Amino acid sequence: MVANVSASFALVWVAVKVLREGGAVKKVGGWPSRVGLRDILEDALWSFPEEAFYRGFVFMSLRPLGLVPAAILSSLLFAPAHTYAGRAWALMAFLNGILYSYAIHRTGTVLAPLALHCALNASAPLCLRLLRARVTASPRSEGLPYPRG
Repeated sequence: MVANVSASFALVWVAVKVLREGGAVKKVGGWPSRVGLRDILEDALWSFPEEAFYRGFVFMSLRPLGLVPAAILSSLLFAPAHTYAGRAWALMAFLNGILYSYAIHRTGTVLAPLALHCALNASAPLCLRLLRARVTASPRSEGLPYPRG
């Protein structure tokens, strides 16, 4: 889990600070400075349909092909759903999808990838603090906020 969160934070940093992808910058700009119970419940309600579909249905349907092909194929379907935030974000979703697939494979329940998905999403404020992103508007990002270094 720690390696997953670290890799995810690194990809968010690349998307926001290096590539300055407008969708990622906008998403990070909307993150709260801290997480409350309401945020956790909303995240669980948003993450559950994703995990139920991509892991509970797609991965489990593809599992007869083997763990690796099923994880890769289901993650390849999961990643495009996150392209609204840019290429690095989609890559992060793909890599997380592999981890979530392994979690359901090991436990046999969609609750394991759901818990991982929620934990990663709830850690967003920590990522924001690590990025130290102060958001302003820039014509370069076509009116979207972007973090200043």
